[in-house]
Amino acid sequence: MSEEMEGGEALGLLPAALVLSRVVSHPRPWSAPGQPCVVTLDAGSKALACEAGSPVARVLEVPQLKALGPSEEHLPMASSEPPPSRGTPLLLIPLPTSVRL
Repeated sequence: MSEEMEGGEALGLLPAALVLSRVVSHPRPWSAPGQPCVVTLDAGSKALACEAGSPVARVLEVPQLKALGPSEEHLPMASSEPPPSRGTPLLLIPLPTSVRL
């Protein structure tokens, strides 16, 4: 089981649903190691339950992307490594309230 599922891993649980999203922009492109960049995904609070706060989701198999505050239709993600290119499909694991700190 991958690190992204750590919330339910201790209980042997798997996510009940995944959200398919795409990288739609790089508002702060990656420029050098250690310099954080921001990418925007086309999944926001309409696609993810965001009432309980951040983080709202993790990206399956891309652990360097960390969710920032979503808008209704977009989810910005921070990364300290080169991000996926525009148009790249990504699977999001919505985080249950119990996993959020």
